Amino acid sequence: MSKFHKIWLLIFVIFILTNCISIKFDGPGYDSGYNKLDIINKERVVFLNEEINICDLNDSSKIFSITAKQLRNCLINLDTALVYKWSPNCSAKSCISLSTCLDFCQKKNYKLFVVADYFDFKQFDAQYTKDLQIFIPNHKYYKTDYSNKYNRLFKEELMAGERLIKDNKYNRFLFFHNGNFVKSKPSLFN
Repeated sequence: MSKFHKIWLLIFVIFILTNCISIKFDGPGYDSGYNKLDIINKERVVFLNEEINICDLNDSSKIFSITAKQLRNCLINLDTALVYKWSPNCSAKSCISLSTCLDFCQKKNYKLFVVADYFDFKQFDAQYTKDLQIFIPNHKYYKTDYSNKYNRLFKEELMAGERLIKDNKYNRFLFFHNGNFVKSKPSLFN
């Protein structure tokens, strides 16, 4: 085979591979999901300025997109608070329903903050709880639409320099006392 034929064969193989193999990363949780929302649901999302105090927000029909700094400013004024890093489509035993988490916090007299990993209004609406506000990290503030990245940046900012040991890195339940991180747990019920 001549050099000319080898080059054309290589070009042909590359062409076939790039057109036949399509890896799609667009399932729930890969990105924020904001760009896939319809107009009605986009209107339910409120991107808050950094100066806004989120402590007294109470409109469960809206999802407020916040920074960790805004959440920390609320936590400072609370005796005991729980931040539940909720993933709408999580099926692991560590992921519990919003109503179960709210019931737990009400019994313990904890202030609950639910921070969703990404937008999924089907799950938000299915787990709708009148007395519960859902927040989401502001992916625009963190300058990335990739959920793993903005959630990592959000958590680092929320923890304010505190480091979780490797085994606790992915725990969804973060406990705070007067704004100070106390502990994280993989489950509320152990």
